[in-house]
This record gives sequence, structure tokens and C-alpha cells, in this order.
Amino acid sequence: MAKKKQIELTIEEKLQNALVPKEEQPYKIPNNWCWTYFKDIFYIENGYAFKKIDYKKEGIPLVRISNIENGIVNINECIYVNKLEKNEEKYVIEKGDLLIALSGATTGKNGVYYLDEIAYLNQRIGNIKIKNKEKVLNEYRNYYIALKNEDILNLAYGGAQPNISPKVIEFISIPLPPIKEQQRIVNRIESLFAKIDRAKELIENTLAQFEQNKMAILHKAFIGELTAKWRTEKGISKDTWKRKKISEVCTVVRGGSPRPAGNPKFYGGNIPFMKVADITNNDTPYVESTACFIKEAGLSKTRMVEENTLLLTNSGATLGVPAICTFKTTFNDGIAAFLNLNPQSI
Repeated sequence: MAKKKQIELTIEEKLQNALVPKEEQPYKIPNNWCWTYFKDIFYIENGYAFKKIDYKKEGIPLVRISNIENGIVNINECIYVNKLEKNEEKYVIEKGDLLIALSGATTGKNGVYYLDEIAYLNQRIGNIKIKNKEKVLNEYRNYYIALKNEDILNLAYGGAQPNISPKVIEFISIPLPPIKEQQRIVNRIESLFAKIDRAKELIENTLAQFEQNKMAILHKAFIGELTAKWRTEKGISKDTWKRKKISEVCTVVRGGSPRPAGNPKFYGGNIPFMKVADITNNDTPYVESTACFIKEAGLSKTRMVEENTLLLTNSGATLGVPAICTFKTTFNDGIAAFLNLNPQSI
């Protein structure tokens, strides 16, 4: 008996058959859009298992997970391999391809390849290919993957080395507008992103200028410019200023920390115990509370200072942040205190 000829479906018919059931659709979309699954408009090519013995100083660039950063594929510091003899097309990366890390600490990280030269795809990286480019734009795919990144991460399995199977990504749903509307959406996204980038640039420039202005004010304060008018009115010469060492006007001491940290013998009481974060997470020069408290047993392992004491962080990335405590407190060894500060001795 002769086999029946298989009927080839159009892309519209395939999409119609692949619609997400109404009860599974995440939210309502315009009438001319449709909900479908990744697997029906995309497929994911996995990379080739190149070995270290294959690495060369020149040849075809090899994209590894470490080359995916900040939404792009950067091959400035990549390694190279020789041309593959078989199934080369599966592992070739071309301009506009979207890659996603499928394993490791950076699972789910994705980026677009923007270079004109081809490269090869290493193992445990997926290349998210579009089945029909007349129906889906590269940029529309890229922005939707960026939006769904957290959902993709939630699909990972494994502990220290999480992994994502391309098969589970295939069943993520995606709203699909007509191709012309996709282009309008992409254009609008890029226009708004450009405005956000510009706003970020202006804010960063303003903050930089703000810090410069603060430093300029402090500089003027300590060379006498801010009080020049007052001295003129009072007939006081700048020659009355004196230069002294900090040790001549106060005593600088470092705090202490009851150890081991968190030991219930020392911690969990009602005596304030200030840490560096209490100072650096504060928006004002005054610290009004602490997150940690100790018991009386911990007092011998630290220092207590009175309210209105000047403090300064003295370790870590936030070294040199000043603050004034508004209450009596103990403090850890990441903080220094200025004691016996007598304005009359200056």
C-alpha cells in the first residue's frame, strides 16, 4: 500500500498548532498577537567539546562562557582552534547570534555576537537560533530572552555547578506579534534605552561634580577661605592659625570585636555594637542605631564611646568614611574613634 503524501504546513499553520492553551497564557495580549512556545520558533544548538589540546595561538576564535559579558560576546581575549572537518555548520557563530551559558556559576548569562568574522561555539553554550527569520526578528528574540533571564535561571538544576537543559527552555512561552510590530517594539525599546543611558550618564556626571564640589568646599575650609570675611570683620590675622598633629588634639583608638563572631556568650544582648556597615549604609554623617548588640560579657573584648564621638572606618573597601554616633555605643576593630577632642586645644 502506497504511503500517503505528507502535507507540508505553512509557518502560520504551524504557529496556530503551537499556540499556548488559554489557561496557560501568562497575561492578555493584543488580538493580532499569539502565545507560542520557544521550541516552535527557536532551536538551540549546543557547542562542540573542544579540548585544551585543540587550543591554538591563531585560527578560528573559540567562544567560551567567559567570553559572554554584559549582554555581548567579547572575543578580545579568546583562544583559537583549527577548522573543524565535520558538522562545522552546527558550531559556527555568526553575526547576530544570541548565546546563552548552560552551566557553571554564570548559568543563564547571555550575549549577542556582533562581529563579522565567524567563531566556533564551545560546549555548554547554547546558540538560540530562529527557525524562520521572516517571522521573528533577532532583536525581538534578544530583548525577550533578557526579560526572561530570571525565569531561565529558575529552570537550572544542580548545586555548585548548576545546569540548564535546552529542552526545558523550549517550553518557555513567548508572545509573538506580527513582524512589523516586532520592529516597532524593538525601535521603541532602543529609543527608551538610549534615553535611560543618557540619563544615567548625566546622573553619573552630576554625582562626580557633586563630589568634586564637596572636596572643593573642604579644601577652602582648611585653607581659610570660608572664614576670610569673618576674620576681616574681626580684625583677626590668618597668622593665628596653627598646624598640629591629630595626636596633639585628641587620642585615636581602635575598636574591638568579641570573638568568635556571633557567639551567644557575647552577642544578643542590649548593648549597641557598631560595625562598619552601620556607618557606610547611612545616608547622613550621624549614626543613630546599630544592627548588632552585645552582652556585658563582651564589653571586655571591645570599647565603649560616649555619644557625639567622631568615628572613622579604618579597613576594607570603605576605608576612611567618617561619622558621629548620637548614642553611647561599643564598636568593632574596623572603626577608629577620636577621643578627648578638645576644641580649646586647637
